[in-house]
This record gives sequence, C-alpha cells and structure tokens, in this order.
Amino acid sequence: MIELSDLQLASLRITRFIFHVVHHGEPEPVFFDELDIEEFEPFFLDRVKGILNGTAYEFNPQAGVYTTLREISEDKSLFVDYSRQLAVNFHSHGLEDKRIKKGVMILMEVKTLQKDMFAIIKYEHDQVLRYRHDGAGIVLENVTDTFTRSPDSMQKAALIDMTEDNPVVMVLDRNVRAGISGFFQGFLNVRRRKSDQEKSKALWDVIKNTTSRHLDELPRDFSKEIQARTEEFFENNDKFNPDKYFDTVFGAEASDSVRNTYKHYLQKEDLENEPFCIDKETASMSKKHKIRTAEGVTIYYDQNSASSIQISYGQDGEKDIVVIESKRVREEL
Repeated sequence: MIELSDLQLASLRITRFIFHVVHHGEPEPVFFDELDIEEFEPFFLDRVKGILNGTAYEFNPQAGVYTTLREISEDKSLFVDYSRQLAVNFHSHGLEDKRIKKGVMILMEVKTLQKDMFAIIKYEHDQVLRYRHDGAGIVLENVTDTFTRSPDSMQKAALIDMTEDNPVVMVLDRNVRAGISGFFQGFLNVRRRKSDQEKSKALWDVIKNTTSRHLDELPRDFSKEIQARTEEFFENNDKFNPDKYFDTVFGAEASDSVRNTYKHYLQKEDLENEPFCIDKETASMSKKHKIRTAEGVTIYYDQNSASSIQISYGQDGEKDIVVIESKRVREEL
C-alpha cells in the first residue's frame, strides 16, 4: 500500500505533467509537449488521490516501465522523450483491441514529503455537448477531447512510489474490480503485492500441494512429519530461502519430480526467487495441533479453532474428557 499522512496529502504537488493521444486508430500516438498545468493542478491531484484506493502491486523483474521511470528520476532531462516511449508501449498494448476507446496517456511526476512518485493515467474522451449563445440564439457544439470528473473517464491508473527499493504500484482499473485487466498488466508488467504474512501463509499451501501430488512416491509416514519439519523451518529461519525450505521439509526423500512440483507451486504463489521475512505469528496460527487418545482417536486443530477444544484431565483414575464445540458436525467417509 501507498499510505500518505494528512500532512503528506496536503503537501502533494505535481511537478511535471505531459500527455499523448493513444488508441485513436492510428499506428502511432499523437505526441505533445510538456504542459504547465498551473490552476488545473487541484483537478489532477484529485485524480491522483483516487488511485490510493486501488490495489497494491509490484513490478516483476526487468519491468520496462520501472526501468524507464527510474532513469527519469535520475535524469530529469529524459522526462519528455521517455514519456513518449511509454506512450508508444501503452498504445501498442491496445492497438488490436477494438473495445479500448480513444483517449490520452498522462504521465505525472508527483512529490510530497519524503516521497517521489509517478502517476500513469489512461483518460478516455467523453462526448460533451457545449452551447454558445448570442442573445436568444443558441449554437450546440460537440466536444470530444475532454477531461471530466466522471470516475469512468479515468479508466486505468497507476501510482508508483519510487522511494522504495521494490516500488509499490497502486493500480485502479475500472474494467476489473479490485484487480487489473490483461492489457494494463501487460503494459506495467506487475504482480499482486503480498504482505509477509500472506506469503508465510502461502508456504503451507506449497508444501501441502506438493505432498499431495507425490503421495505414492514419498514414505508412508511422511505426511505425519510435514508439520514438524515445516515448524522447524519457521522457528529456525527469519527469512525465506526456497532451497533451504525444500531441504528442511523433504530432505533425502526428495526426487527431481518432487522438486519440480515444489517449484511449480512456488511460481503459482509468486514466491519463487522472492526473498521475504517469515511472519512468526502467521506460522504459529497455521500450526496444526494434535490430540491422540489411548483408544486410537486423533484430533487435529489449528490455533484459530483452539478455543472450541476443552480437555478435562481425570484425577485418581478417572477418564480424561475431550469436549469439542461446533456449529455443525459432519461425518465424512
């Protein structure tokens, strides 16, 4: 997330502004010069603030948009020329899609206290009727090249925080609720940004799914050891290392096919080559606790459901009693 304090919001300023016409049915964009927006700055600042309500993403490695913005940050003289390169890239992604309407791609350099950001916005042209009058005489004019306050006109927008080593990309896409369309994702080359907590939780799914795919080739009792081996990794490591995690859980039992499946699920969860800090609390909440009775009954439960389990230990030879409270009990074959 890009979070701005009240003071940062009040200090928000647009320091560079340019736009180019895209998706107008021609092979190349129509390029314009940089513009000093002066008294129109509040209008566009409101558009920028609206992007803060979007969804957090991050750039994939070698994302061209990030490289371009980083070079502009380091050399301000590149702003105009590189904005045109971005427009060419943006225009090409929607060239064959007839559903994408004519509009402009705006590039803004935005600054506030301790933050340097860029905003990239696709603004679609709305048809507006304007009238002029001379006394009682009225003349209607059709105006299409407009910026309106309508939320639907700002079709796609990204706000990039360049002050971070791994920049946050807040995305607002009117075509995909709480997500991003394939066209815009292809242009930005981004993926959903997950917290360390979400990533730590996903590690459990990676191991469970890998094990399920290879039950026939793993030792019979292996599934019983997964919990302890995974907990060992979480307890002894502060940062995620994919090879170390694999070796800790699967060890000598691992074949090449198991390793390949493990890598597949890491990729699916966007965790491959992804260094992050292990969230110890999430690891603890994900742990499965086990109760085993002398009669051979085993009960597994996690931290979230611990409050529904009550154990009374018998005294002087009396039996122990386990009580499970549930909204519903279902017998499974």
